[in-house]
Amino acid sequence: MKKHHNKYLLFVLAAMAALIAVTCTDRGTAASTSTSFRDKSWKLVKLTVTPAIDWDLNGAADRDIFTLLDDCEQDDLIEFKNDHSVVRNQGPLQCDDDALEKITGSWKYDTVQQAIVVTEDQKPTVFKIVEATAQSLTLHYPLKAPADNCII
Repeated sequence: MKKHHNKYLLFVLAAMAALIAVTCTDRGTAASTSTSFRDKSWKLVKLTVTPAIDWDLNGAADRDIFTLLDDCEQDDLIEFKNDHSVVRNQGPLQCDDDALEKITGSWKYDTVQQAIVVTEDQKPTVFKIVEATAQSLTLHYPLKAPADNCII
Protein backbone atom coordinates (compact mmCIF):
# COMPACT_ATOMS: atom_id res chain seq x y z
CA MET A 1 0.00 0.00 0.00
CA LYS A 2 1.39 3.39 -0.93
CA LYS A 3 1.57 5.67 2.07
CA HIS A 4 -0.12 9.05 1.80
CA HIS A 5 1.98 12.12 2.56
CA ASN A 6 -0.65 14.77 2.98
CA LYS A 7 -0.49 18.10 4.76
CA TYR A 8 -3.89 17.31 6.19
CA LEU A 9 -2.80 13.93 7.53
CA LEU A 10 -3.15 14.98 11.15
CA PHE A 11 -6.82 15.73 10.75
CA VAL A 12 -7.59 12.99 8.24
CA LEU A 13 -6.22 10.44 10.65
CA ALA A 14 -8.12 12.06 13.47
CA ALA A 15 -11.24 11.60 11.42
CA MET A 16 -10.88 7.85 11.85
CA ALA A 17 -12.64 8.10 15.22
CA ALA A 18 -9.28 8.76 16.76
CA LEU A 19 -8.37 9.89 20.18
CA ILE A 20 -5.36 12.09 19.64
CA ALA A 21 -2.91 12.95 22.35
CA VAL A 22 -0.25 15.45 21.48
CA THR A 23 2.61 16.97 23.38
CA CYS A 24 3.70 20.52 23.25
CA THR A 25 6.87 22.49 22.89
CA ASP A 26 5.88 24.92 25.61
CA ARG A 27 6.38 28.61 24.88
CA GLY A 28 4.85 30.01 28.02
CA THR A 29 2.10 29.62 30.57
CA ALA A 30 -1.43 29.48 29.31
CA ALA A 31 -4.00 31.88 30.70
CA SER A 32 -7.00 29.58 30.34
CA THR A 33 -7.55 25.82 30.17
CA SER A 34 -10.03 26.26 27.32
CA THR A 35 -7.46 28.00 25.13
CA SER A 36 -4.22 26.75 26.67
CA PHE A 37 -3.43 25.11 23.33
CA ARG A 38 -2.95 28.49 21.61
CA ASP A 39 0.34 29.71 20.18
CA LYS A 40 2.23 26.49 20.88
CA SER A 41 3.72 23.89 18.57
CA TRP A 42 1.98 20.56 19.04
CA LYS A 43 3.37 17.22 17.96
CA LEU A 44 1.30 14.07 17.54
CA VAL A 45 2.46 11.36 19.97
CA LYS A 46 -0.54 9.04 20.03
CA LEU A 47 -3.22 8.17 17.50
CA THR A 48 -5.71 5.43 18.20
CA VAL A 49 -9.03 4.33 16.73
CA THR A 50 -11.99 2.59 18.33
CA PRO A 51 -13.07 0.13 17.17
CA ALA A 52 -9.88 -1.22 15.63
CA ILE A 53 -9.72 -1.22 11.83
CA ASP A 54 -7.43 -2.79 9.24
CA TRP A 55 -5.57 0.49 8.61
CA ASP A 56 -2.66 -0.93 6.61
CA LEU A 57 -4.74 -3.58 4.81
CA ASN A 58 -2.66 -6.48 6.12
CA GLY A 59 -5.66 -8.46 7.35
CA ALA A 60 -5.21 -7.54 11.02
CA ALA A 61 -7.23 -4.92 12.89
CA ASP A 62 -5.15 -1.97 14.10
CA ARG A 63 -5.93 0.25 17.09
CA ASP A 64 -2.58 2.06 17.39
CA ILE A 65 -2.33 4.01 14.15
CA PHE A 66 0.62 6.17 15.23
CA THR A 67 3.09 3.30 14.94
CA LEU A 68 1.97 2.75 11.34
CA LEU A 69 2.85 6.30 10.26
CA ASP A 70 6.10 7.07 8.46
CA ASP A 71 8.76 8.75 10.60
CA CYS A 72 8.35 11.91 8.51
CA GLU A 73 4.67 12.03 9.50
CA GLN A 74 5.36 11.41 13.19
CA ASP A 75 7.45 14.57 13.60
CA ASP A 76 5.00 17.05 12.02
CA LEU A 77 3.87 20.02 14.10
CA ILE A 78 0.69 22.07 14.15
CA GLU A 79 0.14 25.44 15.79
CA PHE A 80 -3.10 27.22 16.59
CA LYS A 81 -1.89 30.84 16.41
CA ASN A 82 -3.30 33.69 18.49
CA ASP A 83 -4.54 35.30 15.25
CA HIS A 84 -6.65 32.13 14.70
CA SER A 85 -4.59 30.82 11.80
CA VAL A 86 -3.51 27.18 11.65
CA VAL A 87 0.18 26.70 10.81
CA ARG A 88 1.60 23.31 9.88
CA ASN A 89 5.30 22.45 9.97
CA GLN A 90 6.70 19.28 8.43
CA GLY A 91 9.33 18.90 11.12
CA PRO A 92 12.94 17.81 10.56
CA LEU A 93 12.02 14.71 8.53
CA GLN A 94 10.22 15.93 5.43
CA CYS A 95 7.75 13.75 3.52
CA ASP A 96 7.74 16.02 0.48
CA ASP A 97 9.35 19.13 -0.92
CA ASP A 98 6.54 21.58 -0.14
CA ALA A 99 7.12 24.54 2.14
CA LEU A 100 8.32 23.54 5.58
CA GLU A 101 5.79 25.79 7.27
CA LYS A 102 2.59 27.20 5.92
CA ILE A 103 -0.76 28.57 6.98
CA THR A 104 -3.38 25.99 6.06
CA GLY A 105 -6.58 27.39 7.52
CA SER A 106 -8.15 28.93 10.56
CA TRP A 107 -9.47 27.81 13.93
CA LYS A 108 -11.90 28.97 16.57
CA TYR A 109 -12.79 27.78 20.04
CA ASP A 110 -16.41 26.73 20.49
CA THR A 111 -17.28 27.33 24.15
CA VAL A 112 -20.61 25.48 23.91
CA GLN A 113 -19.10 22.27 22.50
CA GLN A 114 -15.74 22.80 24.24
CA ALA A 115 -14.11 22.09 20.92
CA ILE A 116 -11.62 23.40 18.39
CA VAL A 117 -13.25 24.06 15.03
CA VAL A 118 -10.61 23.91 12.29
CA THR A 119 -11.52 25.21 8.84
CA GLU A 120 -9.31 24.12 5.95
CA ASP A 121 -10.34 24.32 2.29
CA GLN A 122 -13.59 25.93 3.50
CA LYS A 123 -14.51 22.72 5.38
CA PRO A 124 -14.99 23.04 9.15
CA THR A 125 -14.01 20.07 11.32
CA VAL A 126 -14.95 19.93 15.01
CA PHE A 127 -12.50 18.32 17.44
CA LYS A 128 -13.86 17.89 20.97
CA ILE A 129 -11.30 18.84 23.59
CA VAL A 130 -10.94 15.95 26.03
CA GLU A 131 -8.03 17.63 27.86
CA ALA A 132 -6.16 20.89 27.36
CA THR A 133 -3.28 21.85 29.62
CA ALA A 134 -0.10 23.81 29.07
CA GLN A 135 1.72 20.53 28.25
CA SER A 136 -0.86 18.28 26.60
CA LEU A 137 -3.82 18.42 24.26
CA THR A 138 -6.17 15.48 23.75
CA LEU A 139 -8.81 15.69 21.03
CA HIS A 140 -11.60 13.38 19.95
CA TYR A 141 -13.29 13.19 16.55
CA PRO A 142 -16.02 10.63 15.85
CA LEU A 143 -15.95 9.38 12.29
CA LYS A 144 -19.13 9.26 10.33
CA ALA A 145 -19.11 6.07 8.28
CA PRO A 146 -17.84 6.81 4.76
CA ALA A 147 -19.87 5.89 1.73
CA ASP A 148 -19.20 2.52 0.11
CA ASN A 149 -16.23 2.52 -2.25
CA CYS A 150 -14.67 5.40 -0.38
CA ILE A 151 -10.93 5.10 0.11
CA ILE A 152 -9.44 7.03 2.99
